[in-house]
Amino acid sequence: MTRYFCGCLLLMLLGSVGARAQGILFTNGDHLSGTWVDVEGTTIEFNSNMVGKLAIPEAKVGSFGIAQSVVVLLQNGRSVPATRAEFADGAWTIESEGQAQSVPAAQIAAIVPAPEYHAVVNEGGAKIWRGWRGGATFGYSLQHGDQDARTVSVGLNAVRHRPGLAGLSDRWRTTYSFNLLFANARSVGQQISSNTFTTALRQDYFFQPQNFLFVLGQVDHIQTQNLNLRQTYGGGFGRDLMESARVKFSLLGGATFSNQKFVATPAEQLAEGLAGEHLTLAVNRQIAFGHSLTVYPNLSSLGQYRFDTSSSLMFHLNSWLSANLGATDFYISQIPPGSATSVTTIGPGGTLITSVLPAHKNNLTVTAGVGLNF
Repeated sequence: MTRYFCGCLLLMLLGSVGARAQGILFTNGDHLSGTWVDVEGTTIEFNSNMVGKLAIPEAKVGSFGIAQSVVVLLQNGRSVPATRAEFADGAWTIESEGQAQSVPAAQIAAIVPAPEYHAVVNEGGAKIWRGWRGGATFGYSLQHGDQDARTVSVGLNAVRHRPGLAGLSDRWRTTYSFNLLFANARSVGQQISSNTFTTALRQDYFFQPQNFLFVLGQVDHIQTQNLNLRQTYGGGFGRDLMESARVKFSLLGGATFSNQKFVATPAEQLAEGLAGEHLTLAVNRQIAFGHSLTVYPNLSSLGQYRFDTSSSLMFHLNSWLSANLGATDFYISQIPPGSATSVTTIGPGGTLITSVLPAHKNNLTVTAGVGLNF
């Protein structure tokens, strides 16, 4: 009896593993084995045992079968539960409630595993810490000589789409960024630090497929501009002008309220406008480019403004590791009073030399490092 029970359990386990294990037969006769992920439009998402995740056009597929419970989302908005789906000759054969029907590929918006569909539709989606896509970067440099210097940079950029399921339009999108730079230099007993910290969170709500409302919050500390702390809160309207597998381009417009404190000035509150753009471009499978620009015109003092901009270039080494090159710039149109910095050094004969370092409107940082993609 025990042997019979163990044998049945083993067969069930093997069956559950094999349910996701699939094979694709291409029109040229080649065969690819791996794990099926989902179908979106006329593209099959597939995890190959040899080359990782692939997006395979159905036009290149001769035949492909899914032997597990799925939900077929049609272009007309209907959802059809199915116990099996097979693709051949430009059409899908779907087995639902014991009956098979042929559906042209053009009528299908997506095919997703039934557990994932029900988790989103019936259970309200994944937990808040799940479903994020993005990358974390790290860079470190060390210099030793007449001057000792250390620089550490850490970055995190992530996006979460909800419901985040193929075939279902986005209703919510959350964007989070975190950037930290520690720079420390020491020479003849004098130490200079130049630290920058910025973090931002933006929540988008799509009331139409391309149009959304957003709210945001951002915190900045920029030592090179003598900015102790700036807190920015606001919101507005945005539109995704381009949304494809290779290019994503959005425009933003709105208003913000800022509370900021520089070293030599009292805290001040500002009403500011907001205008920005965000671009991501997949140059090819190995190279990706990103750029963002946000301008804040000062509504409390006309003619003054500031802007934040960042650019990044990512070279994918494999599915989870990349080499990154990035540049960020924080600009203020008017330097606060008392922002100049005095530095005292020891000159020839032991004399003390005091130099005044003028403040700059720009705070430009260029970093290079490695990244982990998730």
